[in-house]
Amino acid sequence: MGFLFQNYMYDKPDQSVLVKFRMGITNTYNSFYREILDERELLEASHSRDLAFFIAKNFALDTKFVINLFNEIGYSTDEIELKKEYVEELEMYFYHYLVEDLWNFIQGLDDEYFYGVMVYLSQTSTTNNILLKLQQAIKDELLRNRISIRELRKTVFIAMSFASEMDKAREAIMRAIEDKGYKAIVIDEKEHNEQIVPQIFEEINRAEFVIADLTGHRNGVYYEAGFAKGLNKQVIFTCRADDFGNSHFDVKQINTIMWENEWTLEERLRKRIEAMMTNELEEQHVPF
Repeated sequence: MGFLFQNYMYDKPDQSVLVKFRMGITNTYNSFYREILDERELLEASHSRDLAFFIAKNFALDTKFVINLFNEIGYSTDEIELKKEYVEELEMYFYHYLVEDLWNFIQGLDDEYFYGVMVYLSQTSTTNNILLKLQQAIKDELLRNRISIRELRKTVFIAMSFASEMDKAREAIMRAIEDKGYKAIVIDEKEHNEQIVPQIFEEINRAEFVIADLTGHRNGVYYEAGFAKGLNKQVIFTCRADDFGNSHFDVKQINTIMWENEWTLEERLRKRIEAMMTNELEEQHVPF
């Protein structure tokens, strides 16, 4: 059982609250899941080209996300089936888990474990639409039942283009961050009722460091990276290799991770974060 899960289980509320918490989340999940199934049926009936993208964004779960979850809660991924799908466009097999299978597994847990898994999921980073809706349901039920939880992980702020063609890159960056024990923060996924700029400032100020992907060269990305630099935050710059030539002059001399595909982006970013963490430990003279 992982450190985060142990802490959430240690602070769990009493049984009557756990039952109400579970019921509220389950009812909300069943409601929005039916809506998503209805939307999928409409796309299937119309033979929409968006169907494959819709299924990938809503029903498929990244293998590393599921493995990390099961390791944290002390279970084996043998509990759910790994799907194998051949993608003709890429001429390769794609492995993933299904949200439905994960939810069925979670529903089979007792109330205490259900609570621990829900709180852990609320603190993880994901781009899956169903899990994003589930995270909001968890937060609503925590508030409704007056359950307070502590944020136990340091955060990393991601500044990048939100264009749809960057979705895979965003997932790769988030995986690299999560793999090193941090929580990824992407401002368009953060729920808030305030103006977005103060929220950006708040998250950058809280972040351990910032990752700025320059691909697309959005003004907001440069602005957020500059703000982080002004706070003496470490900023890791990345950019798709074929777009780096369009970078602003001021950043061209900065050591930037240039990537050709999402796999190289994730691997190189993971190594850069690991090297940065090691350097910080050496500076603090902490044994590791």
